Amino acid sequence: MMPGMPGANVVTELKRLAPEIPIILSSGYAETEATATFPGNGLAAFLQKPYPIAVLSGVVHKALTASE
Repeated sequence: MMPGMPGANVVTELKRLAPEIPIILSSGYAETEATATFPGNGLAAFLQKPYPIAVLSGVVHKALTASE
């Protein structure tokens, strides 16, 4: 949940401003439920909450290197 703008709109706006930007969606909801509102928005990864820092680091690294 985002105050003032739904997450799907944030992703759309980020992609408009910088199409190459990798976006990682993080949610406490299951991946299929959380990503259902983001079809076709090109999410780089999904990160299920809660997560340890090592998992966050690995997902960020993978998202950044995949866009190279």
